[in-house]
Amino acid sequence: MHNDEAIIAEMQRMALQGDSPTRIAAWLVGQVDITKFFHFIRYFFEAFIIPVEVLRETEAWVGFGRGGPLSDAEFDQLLSPLKVRHAPPHH
Repeated sequence: MHNDEAIIAEMQRMALQGDSPTRIAAWLVGQVDITKFFHFIRYFFEAFIIPVEVLRETEAWVGFGRGGPLSDAEFDQLLSPLKVRHAPPHH
């Protein structure tokens, strides 16, 4: 699955079914080559109403495998509750 719209729709579906931000993020990392942190931020920004400043803080998440200090619980707390974006953001 590499269609951006399908990925965003799946992320939103997961959130509406009660999946945690870490579960959604782990799924996303498995679907898309997140070589640049910007790609990760973009998907979360387009799927959910989250300020960019908050998304930038998630770069320290341990789930990226870069030895970041942000635990799964802290990642979830930072992004919860996820609010689904119903209209595309304006670029």
